[in-house]
Amino acid sequence: AKTQIDIQKPYGIAIDSSGNLFVTDSQNHTIRKIDNAGIVTTIAGQSGVTGSNNGQGTNATFNSPAGIAIDNSGNLYVAEQTNHIIRKIDPT
Repeated sequence: AKTQIDIQKPYGIAIDSSGNLFVTDSQNHTIRKIDNAGIVTTIAGQSGVTGSNNGQGTNATFNSPAGIAIDNSGNLYVAEQTNHIIRKIDPT
């Protein structure tokens, strides 16, 4: 069964070499992953919680993530429009 998550104001997308799609869920302040099977997971941030704390996965907080890019090593780079910073999320 596919997981359904209500994505609010998606701004940016990036795709890795395995075909996973990463979406900045701006209004929910999270980074979502949609795998090839259509499973949606939150890889970083806490839905509805704003901030700029670094941390592992959902221990991190974001404030209106917008742009997103991925490099050849699987690192994600997220531009936050409210915090005026660029954050790096490593694959681990």
